[in-house]
Amino acid sequence: GQLFRALNVPLEIFMLAIIKPLSGSAATGVFTNIVKTAGPDSLAAVMAAIIIGSAETTFYVISIYLGAVGIKKTRYLVAVCLIADFIGIIVSIVIAQAVYKYL
Repeated sequence: GQLFRALNVPLEIFMLAIIKPLSGSAATGVFTNIVKTAGPDSLAAVMAAIIIGSAETTFYVISIYLGAVGIKKTRYLVAVCLIADFIGIIVSIVIAQAVYKYL
């Protein structure tokens, strides 16, 4: 909690970042809640919108796409996808903080 406050990241964003790789519909619910509680023009809503628009539902994509083409040996795929999600979320937060100053 204190790390997020020190970095000027609303705590709600942490919940969105955790749920987005698992479930798109749950992430949409968290996003809707952020917009309702913080307001559509808040930093939290801007960060959440960028994350929703740029992150992927990793486990769904892995299971559907790899299953469709019959790939069985995924080796490092899940780890690499989660690292990419983490980097994408960090970049989304940085971009939101930079852009929010000018809104």
